[in-house]
Amino acid sequence: MTSPKPLSEYFPDKLPNVWAKGYWGFTPDNWGCVVVTQPGALTTFVQNAQQGDLVLIYATGSREVSEEIKSRALGFYQVDLEERATRDCISDERWQWKLRERPDGWNFAVPSINAWKITQPTGLPFIADVALETKNNSTHIKMATRPVKLTPKDQQRALGLLVESTPVFGQPYDPSSNIDDDSFSSPHLTPSRGVPPYSGPRGWTEASSQKQLYQLKLNCDPAMLLGWSKSTIHGRDIWKVGYSSNPMSRCQHFNNHLPFSNKLRWVLEETSEIYQQAQPAFDAECYLKNKLEKTAKSLGREFYLASEAQMKQVWQDTLQLFPPG
Repeated sequence: MTSPKPLSEYFPDKLPNVWAKGYWGFTPDNWGCVVVTQPGALTTFVQNAQQGDLVLIYATGSREVSEEIKSRALGFYQVDLEERATRDCISDERWQWKLRERPDGWNFAVPSINAWKITQPTGLPFIADVALETKNNSTHIKMATRPVKLTPKDQQRALGLLVESTPVFGQPYDPSSNIDDDSFSSPHLTPSRGVPPYSGPRGWTEASSQKQLYQLKLNCDPAMLLGWSKSTIHGRDIWKVGYSSNPMSRCQHFNNHLPFSNKLRWVLEETSEIYQQAQPAFDAECYLKNKLEKTAKSLGREFYLASEAQMKQVWQDTLQLFPPG
């Protein structure tokens, strides 16, 4: 936990865009994502946002919301624009709560990579006082269903709020922990399952789009990055796996948000042949992750600590069982 300071001070080089979204509350430690009900709303956000943008969360007036926080600005998620299934980004307890409260909603998500709770000395501000211009532009109804980008002046107000960093569910590192043990485990560090291909109205049909499996290797010193001893690493590397319509672009997307360095870069190690339909690629990805969970060490989501031999064997097994085509 850090001392309160203006949110802008966390971004000395370039300020991110700020969006706003209505929620029932703000509990990043067990709800590590921004969710929507309609997949088209998430697609619109992902297409218009930038990696690392902020989403200001405020409490709506719905029945799930405590009276004392209704219409108050609560905190910020910094988001990764890789679309995920909500189940992968929240705790088991929260998932059961979601099934009770919104059994058919809140299923489409982008995960959070950082979060900050608002800690103004005068108390939580009203969202109308932060998003003054944006709310007056008749967007308050849209904010309840999808993130809405704040006007420049509203973004300036939001970035000036005093905040404290707070843990995020699904993130592999706890800054308050000294992790130096290969026996380290956490209920948060489990592989994500990916988003099943969606074939409903969305402007395009994902289920019929071509996909490829890919594996990325992080060119880095894993021991230094993870804070573990070299003997713990045992010569293994950090990998990311997934499926995409353009793996090379995906790799470049990740590297665009790293400081340029030959010692910290994602490298595209392998791609499969093309799957003509998204569903077989999704099934292959699920199998690949399940195998890696058993043979390698999960670092959360789609990240693993594995040797090249482990990756090669699991990759071959996956493509043999789920051949592209």
